[in-house]
Amino acid sequence: MPVVAGHTVGNNVQFTHQGMAPICRGRINDVDVMRDSGSTSCVVRTDLVRETQKTGTAFLCMLIDGTVKRYPTTIVELDTPYLSGRVQALCMDDPAHDVIIGNVPGAKDPQLNC
Repeated sequence: MPVVAGHTVGNNVQFTHQGMAPICRGRINDVDVMRDSGSTSCVVRTDLVRETQKTGTAFLCMLIDGTVKRYPTTIVELDTPYLSGRVQALCMDDPAHDVIIGNVPGAKDPQLNC
């Protein structure tokens, strides 16, 4: 089950353990991209996804508070400092950032300076 572990505090997004989450600019309509080392999946804000990119499937995902929700999946082409290429991601209506890159194959170190 994918885990999304980032959480918000006011307007700041923080890791579950300490410090600020690293944020970079990326391409899927020039959006903010967060690298979340506490997550095991990628997330894309739903309104950035075309209908043709949706897979028609959904996955259960455990959120930081232990809540389990079902999210539709998509295949998108990302071009970010953390990860580039075709990626399966969860679609969320109101994630902490437009795109969240978790600990997925090919994802670069969260300490990357953008």
